[in-house]
Amino acid sequence: MFEYLMPGLIMREPDGSVLGDTSRLIVRRQIKYGAERNLPWGVSESAFNARDRELTYQYSSFGCLTSACGADWVRRR
Repeated sequence: MFEYLMPGLIMREPDGSVLGDTSRLIVRRQIKYGAERNLPWGVSESAFNARDRELTYQYSSFGCLTSACGADWVRRR
């Protein structure tokens, strides 16, 4: 979710812009996703904390799959 909302912190979002509309849409979708599963909404991937044997940070995406950038990614999940 952070990736969707970050641009609005540093760029102007004119009314009706794709940037502004996407920000509002993603927040609504996250709230709905959480309510459907009785989970908190807006969970960030940064909440994942794992390391491999060399202590390298391991990234794992999770959360609202329908907000992923591309339907193909959701299907592969």
